[in-house]
Amino acid sequence: MARFLDIHTIPSSLVREDLVMASRSVKEAAPDVKVLQTCYNLEEGRAWCLTEADNPTAVERAHLQVNMPFESIRRIEVIEG
Repeated sequence: MARFLDIHTIPSSLVREDLVMASRSVKEAAPDVKVLQTCYNLEEGRAWCLTEADNPTAVERAHLQVNMPFESIRRIEVIEG
């Protein structure tokens, strides 16, 4: 499976719990997409999700199924450690 970084602009009204629920929603809607990590900065209204899937179309479809807008989804390589 490949890894992807998806970038989101989030509303200032969102709180951490909203992001937790959104991440869970993606997992439930698309078992073929694994959310590995979600990073966020509420002050800047930004979120970044590290996901794993067979292709970017699967990640895009998962986000659309749960009505989670994104700016981009990019395939990435990860250096562990």
